[in-house]
Amino acid sequence: MGNRSRRPSSREGGSALVSNLCYPKGIWDVKKGITLSILFFLWPWIWEYPALAQKSYAPPPGNPERKAILEALREGLKRDPVKKEGSLFLYGKIPQEASVNFLVDYIKIKEDWAWVEARGKDYDADLFALLLKKEKKWTIQGMVDPRIYPCPDLGECHHIGQFIYKKFKERFPSAPVEIFPEEHPECRAILIALREGLKAHHPGSMHFIVRYLKVKEGWAWVETDPRVSEKILEPLDALLQKVGGKWQVKDIRPCCGDCEEDPYCAKRIYHKKLIRLFPSVPKEIFPLQTR
Repeated sequence: MGNRSRRPSSREGGSALVSNLCYPKGIWDVKKGITLSILFFLWPWIWEYPALAQKSYAPPPGNPERKAILEALREGLKRDPVKKEGSLFLYGKIPQEASVNFLVDYIKIKEDWAWVEARGKDYDADLFALLLKKEKKWTIQGMVDPRIYPCPDLGECHHIGQFIYKKFKERFPSAPVEIFPEEHPECRAILIALREGLKAHHPGSMHFIVRYLKVKEGWAWVETDPRVSEKILEPLDALLQKVGGKWQVKDIRPCCGDCEEDPYCAKRIYHKKLIRLFPSVPKEIFPLQTR
């Protein structure tokens, strides 16, 4: 019926429809070429700096940024810490020839800042560190060992990690607060209950390095390294329940020497044992790898 132009079908895609109806073909090709050129130019930046596309992120194992950060920590441990009051460099120096493999408890990056918490797998190292990327290289702004970092009274330092975060935030106000771990609203009450439960055995002021905490439906599982003054005690993992608005210690997992002859002491087996003993305990409060 006459010489009528054909309407593009849906299978041909929206681009064909837009190019025919909105722009002359030559102009559309120019616009498409410019767009591709811009993407080609920006791609290395997007790849190298994921923070441009998202607020903050935890680089997974094998990520180039993660590898570079851990390498910076290895080299930092070989330098002498700054020994003066208020220093944010406080750790045990390792020999130049030493090589440390890290167990990363926490790592978060935003923009050119990173916060990392890591422990040595094959070397006695325990680090909280703030890094800044300068000229494409990660540099340590501060690095402390939470086991020896000085803590004041219990009112300010029940949770050693939170006290350390506060000090770093005060010293480096331009560091994004999103990279630091958040404290659970129930954390303070849980640690107070834990401290009260241990007072008979450890009457001194007890602080906690919290390695893991999960709360759900009135139950909490916490994994800590307790510290009395400058002395680090054996790791302490505990199950607590909130009863009548107060947290109560229900069970403490045996540790170290006490575990040698206990077939139920391994974490995965012990967590299953607790679920049998306390049927209302949500299994989600235990670490994913040990459920």
